[in-house]
Amino acid sequence: MKTRVLFYFDSDSPFYNNLYDSINQAFIDANCITDGATKLLSSEDLNKKILSFKPDFVLEINRSKLEITNFPQNIIHVCWLFDIKAKPASHFFSDILYTFEKNWVKHFKSSARYVTHLPPATDKTIYKPLKLDKKYDFSFLGHIPKPWSIKELNREVGHKKNKLIYFKDILPLLKKHFLSKDITFD
Repeated sequence: MKTRVLFYFDSDSPFYNNLYDSINQAFIDANCITDGATKLLSSEDLNKKILSFKPDFVLEINRSKLEITNFPQNIIHVCWLFDIKAKPASHFFSDILYTFEKNWVKHFKSSARYVTHLPPATDKTIYKPLKLDKKYDFSFLGHIPKPWSIKELNREVGHKKNKLIYFKDILPLLKKHFLSKDITFD
């Protein structure tokens, strides 16, 4: 019998649409039956969908089971956190919780029966090496909100030689080298 998966993102943007399509195709390639969208359903609509589709599990991006009213006890809820949106770890609880960032795992150990880091996969039909001349030593792809709260400035973004690097540490470099042409930045 095929595994039935309900799968929802929390944003209907071009980036998330492509990512949704890639992940959905991976489920289909794994012989799953899928349904879902790039936008979250209300608790009421999600519960109706669960009753009609009868999934083996529900996977949602950036929404935990705790945020859904009357989520059925017999259905596994998987939360994949791409962005915690400055919410405290206590805001999240699901049966399974994956974190986009490896450093987040330690903060969510009590937020699910199973917590681990799951980096985003890439679709090799879309994301592939291009034969271009090297222009930069590194690149940044993502969304930088504005204005930055103290919590966002103190967010762990990586490490170098066993030393944590915080967003506030790289922000001056981003401003100087990469964001100076963005009129919405300042």
